[in-house]
This record gives sequence, structure tokens and C-alpha cells, in this order.
Amino acid sequence: MLTLVQLYSLKVNDDGNGSESHDASGGIKTPTTTSGSETITFIAEIPSEFPGQPMWKVHNDNPIFHDNSEKARAKHFSGMPLDPTSQFYQYPVRYLPEDGMKSKDAFRTVMIDHIPLGSSVTEVLSLTRCGAVESIELVGPIGKATNFMTARVVFILEDSAMAMGKLKDLEINGNTVYCWLVREPTYPRSGELDEFVTGGAKATRILLVDELTVSQYTQLQGIIMDQGLGRQLLGLNWTWDKIAVLEFTSIKAAVKAAQGIVRLPAYRNAHISFEEDYTCHEE
Repeated sequence: MLTLVQLYSLKVNDDGNGSESHDASGGIKTPTTTSGSETITFIAEIPSEFPGQPMWKVHNDNPIFHDNSEKARAKHFSGMPLDPTSQFYQYPVRYLPEDGMKSKDAFRTVMIDHIPLGSSVTEVLSLTRCGAVESIELVGPIGKATNFMTARVVFILEDSAMAMGKLKDLEINGNTVYCWLVREPTYPRSGELDEFVTGGAKATRILLVDELTVSQYTQLQGIIMDQGLGRQLLGLNWTWDKIAVLEFTSIKAAVKAAQGIVRLPAYRNAHISFEEDYTCHEE
């Protein structure tokens, strides 16, 4: 297959007849344009298999960093990330190998654009429906290129994402937002997290902690903060039947919080469960 091009010049005399100049080995030499003549450019293609072919795939034999010192140097000069606790970078959309698109529930990500500045994740979730959400991340404008916020919503099931991507006339604070399905496979859940989601626990973003005292409830927020999940906690409520309800931005954060709580001796008698995500409900 021929892909790249190589340019040669052919000198054309005033009489219109082309003449080529050759070197001793018979190869074509690029002539110098002279007075009374013009240069016409011809395009010749060369094979795609050549030493300069890019190696863009990352695998064991072609790693991003070849040793720890190279990795350390890259980290040193990369600067601080926009948000060190952001879930956005922990849930990549593009999934390689590309045969991932053949698997079940591959397309599970929806993007929501044109969200007005100052909006919250809770406001985005209020218009999210069609199925349980695995994670949601809200990011601000991209420099001066945009003047709105964008949300990335990853659903548990592909059908939910496809249905959500078709919704029209969605509004936040009177502003119409644009919702669309990402046409690339979503990175799959880890085996451990998938077991929590599809297994007996039926994990969701909404964690329930039962059989608590008032004192234990008041300490929950501090426990969540100590786990580094403060930014992922969207709400903490105490119901009339004394059940603590904790809503997170992702199932991963909810599971991590549950695991941390039950490890504490003071909460060994607490009952952990998960509530169905309200994004499953249709209006």
C-alpha cells in the first residue's frame, strides 16, 4: 500500500518538452529553475513500510517510559494536574484493544455540553436518567476556547447511555444543554468493581449505612474525608428511620467508603447496603 509522498521537480523548457537531468548513477536530480523555464512538481508515492513508520501503540516491548528515571523526569516537568483528586482521568473513554467495541456494554459514556458556569454535579444528575450511573465528572471551560462546563457520565449499561444520548430539550437553570453518546468504547470496570456491581451487593453510587447511633452518624463525614473521598461525596443525610444515606460521584467511591467504614471497630455492627440510583427512574 502506498501512502507517503516524495516530491521531484521536472524542468520544462520553453518549448513545452520536459527534460530530466540524471546523476552518474541514473537517479533523477532536482533541477534548478532558470530564466525562461518553469518548474512542475510531480508526486511519487513510496511504500508505507519504511524505517520512519511511527510506533504509536503502547505494549510491553514499546512502553511509554523505558526506565524509572525517565518516568521520574517526565513527572518532574509535567507540573501539577488540574485536580489531583479528579475522577475524570481515572475513567478513560478510549479503550484499547479496539476489539473492545465488540464486547457487550462497550459504549456506556455520554457527554453533556453547554452546561452553564456555576452548575453543580447534583444539578446535572437531576436531569440524568435512563439507567444507573457508574460515574459522573463535571469539568470547567477549556481555557478561553469554551465558556461552558462539560459533564462526562458513564452508565453501567450501554442501553442506558444510548437512551440518554437521544434525549433532547434538556435544561439546567433555564439553559439548554447538549447531550451526546461517545462513539468509542468505554474502559471496562475492574473485575473487583464489576463483582460489586453485578454480584449480590448490587453496588450503586448511593451508600446506605444502617444501625448507627447519632454519634456514629456525625462522625461519618470525617471518616469519608480521611479516606480522601471528600470531593466525591455529594450528600450525607439521616433518614427518619435512622439510616445514613451517602451519595457519591461514582460507584467506585461508594464501594471504597463502605470498605473503609466496616473496617473501623466502632462500626463493626453497622449494616451496609446500596440504594437504587434515582437516575434509573423515568419522569
